[in-house]
This record gives sequence, C-alpha cells and structure tokens, in this order.
Amino acid sequence: MEKPLFKGTKTIDRFPGKGGWTYIELPEIKPSKTKMGMVKVKGKVDDCAIYSIHLMPKGNGVLMLPLNLYIRKQIKKGKGDIVKLELYKDTEATPVPEEFMECLEAEPEALAYFNTLSDSIKRNIIQYIYQATKAETQAKRIVMFMNRLIRKDIHATNIK
Repeated sequence: MEKPLFKGTKTIDRFPGKGGWTYIELPEIKPSKTKMGMVKVKGKVDDCAIYSIHLMPKGNGVLMLPLNLYIRKQIKKGKGDIVKLELYKDTEATPVPEEFMECLEAEPEALAYFNTLSDSIKRNIIQYIYQATKAETQAKRIVMFMNRLIRKDIHATNIK
C-alpha cells in the first residue's frame, strides 16, 4: 500500500487582498529538486477527490496546496476552516473521461493539440467541463473546447 505524503487535518489560509489565493500550508512535505520545487499530488480534501495538483513553493522551503474554486465549492469551506487531508505523490497522467476522449479521437487535430498541453491545463479543462451539474451544460462545454482545440486556442490564462 502506498504511503501518504500527508494525512491529517490542516487549517485553510488565504493571501490577503483581491485575487489572493486560498491555500493550505504543508511544511511537512519537502519540495522536489526539479520543477521549481513543485510536487504533484492526488488524494482528498475532506470528501473531495483531487488529482494532478501541484503543491507550490510558498517560500523558505514551505509548500502550499492551492484550493481552487472547484475544490472550495465541493468542500464548502474557506479561510480559517479545518479540513481533513490525505495526499499522495501523483505520477499518473491526468485521466480523461471516456466521452471526452471519444470526441477527441473523432477529431485528430484536436487530440494532437490536446496532447501538447500541460497536465495542469488538461486538468483545468476537464474540471471545468465536469463541474457542471447538468449533462446539457457538460455537452455544451465539450463542444466549446473541441472547437477551441481545433483552432489551437487554449492557453493557461483562457481556460473558460
């Protein structure tokens, strides 16, 4: 059985000011010697499954787990709240849901471009599509991303 990098409880924090990140500080996990110290993890924040998320350096050798809007909505918590964490090193590629993969395979140009994107951009696309609760909205988002992938119009700053 795989040993967790961290298992326990932590308090959510937030950088002050407009646009400040919400995060969890994890001094127990050491930065990697590559990729600017980032460590890719999977696991759970409370009951929200996470995968392919990078712990980022906060400074002084301390890593932090950024909590994006999707995660915060799932756990219904914010600054000052305590969460249960279970984190493991993630060495796998981002899983692509079967229906989205079928669409990609039907459009070789889109699939080729999708395969050039970073894991974090792929993860953000997949999360954005599947955080919609209605199947109709998910289908509209898949069509939107398929068109953008064909046009090669996806960058880290314009996922939505």
